Amino acid sequence: MPSTLDIQVQSTSTIFPSMPLNNPTTTALSILDNTSANFARCAAIWYFPPPTSASPLAPNDLATSLSHTLNSYRPWCGRLSYTSSPFTTHGPQSTRYQRISTTYNTPKDIGIPLTVATSPHPLSLFLPSVRTRKTSLKAWNASESFPSSTLLPTTKLSLSSPSAPEDSPNVVIQLTSFACGSMAIGTAITHCLADALSLSRFANDWALTTRSLTPSKTSPSLPPNLPELSPIFDPQRLDAHAAGDIRGPPDEENQRKARELPQHRYDWYTPVSGQPWPNPKPEDFNDAVKQAAMKYEVGLSPSIPIPWGQWDTTLPVAHRLLHFSKEEILAIYKTASTNTNTNPSLIAKGEHDGKISKHDALLAHLWSLIITSRNLPEGTTSYLDLTFGVRARVEPPLPDGFLGSPIMHVAIPSTSTLLSFSTSTSSSAPSPEDVVEDGSVDGDVSVGVLARRIRSYLSKFGPEEISYILHDRASEIAPQRLWGACLGREHVLLTTWVHSGVYDVVFAEGCRAVWVEAVMPPLDGLVEIMEAPREEKM
Repeated sequence: MPSTLDIQVQSTSTIFPSMPLNNPTTTALSILDNTSANFARCAAIWYFPPPTSASPLAPNDLATSLSHTLNSYRPWCGRLSYTSSPFTTHGPQSTRYQRISTTYNTPKDIGIPLTVATSPHPLSLFLPSVRTRKTSLKAWNASESFPSSTLLPTTKLSLSSPSAPEDSPNVVIQLTSFACGSMAIGTAITHCLADALSLSRFANDWALTTRSLTPSKTSPSLPPNLPELSPIFDPQRLDAHAAGDIRGPPDEENQRKARELPQHRYDWYTPVSGQPWPNPKPEDFNDAVKQAAMKYEVGLSPSIPIPWGQWDTTLPVAHRLLHFSKEEILAIYKTASTNTNTNPSLIAKGEHDGKISKHDALLAHLWSLIITSRNLPEGTTSYLDLTFGVRARVEPPLPDGFLGSPIMHVAIPSTSTLLSFSTSTSSSAPSPEDVVEDGSVDGDVSVGVLARRIRSYLSKFGPEEISYILHDRASEIAPQRLWGACLGREHVLLTTWVHSGVYDVVFAEGCRAVWVEAVMPPLDGLVEIMEAPREEKM
């Protein structure tokens, strides 16, 4: 088998909305969008088999439909930038230090680069069939057999690093045709503009537009009828859910309530000896902190340095794709549901019993296996840093079509024995009182306890709690400074794309993706969960 896909780039062009508008618009991103600016790009690759119809997916047709789709995604074609206003802790978010805005509908819009490429190999040479992945390759080592990194452009995205060129795009797309007629469609976007739900919404809208432009078999002479797309780009609609007045000085009580919630507050800007990557602190950050102290008597919010010492980034990391059947998930759920615990601490916190979902059980199952395999010293507290969305957690809820990156993390602890905090210097949530015995049996962490703990911790984030967090983050001197997660031996960073709709993306009738790859860097303890493909197409 070849070691590479032997990708050959045929062309790269920049796609703009099909209906240009000369109406310069600048929109400030939301409070939570700003906090995700340092995250890795949000990216996915859809793998489609050869269409069953006589008409294959043609790059020119996809470019045309993309241009029509961008009429509803104009902010993604513009330019992201940090505010250049003098430092202030008062007034609109758009006027404060290190706040991000997008400017679009101008002659200087960047657009979206579209790369068209080919591979001389059949896709099946690298990607096992759905049936094979469900049976004999249930733990497929994708990092060894599928070099998919060449299916996305290497172009630096906007704000991705201090060295990113001024004209860096917000989105890049690559169409790769294989010798068998299969196609890979890779899309990457800077994370402050889109989370997985936004990326999936865009892909579904693009696919719907593509189908609408495809001549009907029954009425091929009818003109195309473009769909009415309705994504919502209104970042301030999320900010409106913040408690109190976020235009003025912060309310200490709202801040206190926010900081009591179980979230890490790791500081990107505090240098740590031996850290693997350069410190991303802006050059003028120290000056901004001094101004905040002198003019407004405002200091940095509590934080702790990122525990880089727990994370050896030089070790090799494999990328495993695990497939769980319906029967296996039901068995895990049954075990977790019937596994109760009589530990008084757990009973007091409601974690000994109670309803859980199959999703909770699967997360707990994976977390338990990782904890056990790491052989951490007795008394070590490790965390599941779980990413969750807030669209449905505010009141009234935001629709699924709300664009942006309205996500945050909850820090869920686990320890096999009570940990002595007499010498602990950690100021990271959760508090020591939240760390309790897991009821371990023969060294294995109880899946039932962990599943209920996941459910219990997520339940701490309702509309009121989200409003406190938004208020607190709105007053940050630089929202990008704090990170609610980490990786390495004492952390599992888990994100779930379940119910995001990535497998609903259909560019040609009857042709569903045989795999949707959530593109994430291979890092120790990074886990992503999504539904399996629906049908066998290869």
